[in-house]
Amino acid sequence: MNNLFIGKNSFICKSISPSIRGKYISHKEVDKINFNNFKNIFLLSSPVIYKKKKIKNFIFEKKILKRISNQRLIFFSTSKVYPNLINCDEKIRPCPQSFYAHNKLEVEKIFKKEIEKILILRLSNIFEIKNQNKNTFLGLMHKNFFKKQKIEFDISTNSIRDFLSIKSLITIIKKIEKKEIFGTFNVGSQKGYKIKDIIKYYFGEKLISSKKIIEKKKIKSQTLCIKKIKKLIDLSNYDFHNETKLQLKKCKKYFS
Repeated sequence: MNNLFIGKNSFICKSISPSIRGKYISHKEVDKINFNNFKNIFLLSSPVIYKKKKIKNFIFEKKILKRISNQRLIFFSTSKVYPNLINCDEKIRPCPQSFYAHNKLEVEKIFKKEIEKILILRLSNIFEIKNQNKNTFLGLMHKNFFKKQKIEFDISTNSIRDFLSIKSLITIIKKIEKKEIFGTFNVGSQKGYKIKDIIKYYFGEKLISSKKIIEKKKIKSQTLCIKKIKKLIDLSNYDFHNETKLQLKKCKKYFS
């Protein structure tokens, strides 16, 4: 196998494993695997504590570093390392929006310093229509919608958010696993959607008409510029923005 995926219990690994060939392991199994048997090491796993405070000593990632010789490390980072701006490209000065984003950025720095064959993917809000992750934007919205009978936002629903479907992510992984690509790349739908439109696409107008939507006035928008990765692996707009919209609309049938 060419691919070793670390983080088999993560939302992303569970969603892509039926479509992407490879060995899937948890962070607990790292010491039992010979990394030399693989060409690509995909790191998706990170300790839960990363969401709660800033970390100084990244023990887990340093353990991964010790096991890598000539393999390519593909690290899944987050778009939350950027400020709330439209069309963020990879040259924009980071401004982490959470402890999790801060720690992801610090790990990026460590890997770029220590590894020559490093590919960093800064992913926007990922979703899968059949499997909701409770910690994602859509997962939290879904939970509030059906358990609390309302959706409450601390920003305006006119705010724009960038999304990426698992289907599009699978397309990208299949492209990059075969190419010697290194560096830092944004991965998202680029154009993004207003939150009010995301609600409409996801739930459908009939269902949301009976629910209460609470919002604040402040607009906070963020989208990713993906020109860099599109050019490198020859993907069209359909593989990102249009496919994301199509996947969001498919969600409606699960609520009818």
